[in-house]
Amino acid sequence: MSGSGNSGKRVWAAIFGMIVALFAPSASAHLTPNSEIRLRFEPGTLHADVLIPEAEYRFATGRPANDLANLRGYILAHTAALAPDGRRWTMALTDLRV
Repeated sequence: MSGSGNSGKRVWAAIFGMIVALFAPSASAHLTPNSEIRLRFEPGTLHADVLIPEAEYRFATGRPANDLANLRGYILAHTAALAPDGRRWTMALTDLRV
């Protein structure tokens, strides 16, 4: 039973680390009250759907959101998922829409 408790703590620690990593850099520059993250868990995988309003992205970067190459780079540079021991999880941006 103690093993499942530790597993649950690790999952919550990973979620908390991801949320902090996603919002900490942008929070120092501006608030993003309309951004959203939806998490889906599957065995060995965590899917995160991230919604950033176009105006918020433009404000943070000074670039239009329809510049998909820069948008991709921005999301990957400002997002991280960490294991409980601090290791970064492998991330892939598989679908990008404006």
